[in-house]
Amino acid sequence: MCPRCNSLQTYFHHIAGKYFTLYFIPLFKTKDLGEYIECQTCFMTYKPEVLKWGRKRTQANEKFKEIVGEVRENLEAGVPLQLALQGLIDNGLDEENSTQLLIKATNNNIAKCSQCGLAYIGSLVYCQQCGNKLQSV
Repeated sequence: MCPRCNSLQTYFHHIAGKYFTLYFIPLFKTKDLGEYIECQTCFMTYKPEVLKWGRKRTQANEKFKEIVGEVRENLEAGVPLQLALQGLIDNGLDEENSTQLLIKATNNNIAKCSQCGLAYIGSLVYCQQCGNKLQSV
């Protein structure tokens, strides 16, 4: 994951060193000068740790997709948005991130009960609390 391109890119791994030469022909390495990674798209250079950063970010994205999928399953099973929001907050997410996660999980497709005021994912037809027909928001 290239920090400048902000996408998965091909890297080239460079290892620099000082060599003993005879008539301009390098024979053997005398000193290790370090290593670096070069993005083959933007040609920016980074320390080798950038490779770990990309993996961590990819793992975080996968975990986020997994959580969104679980939340979506709960919403489609009839859990009201208010209850799902409170559950996310109780599990350590702040309110802003919890709200964004619910928006992502519902794809902004929300239905609301006019009788009891509970909000649900838009694919549901009836309120799980009172049985009233839901209206799209």
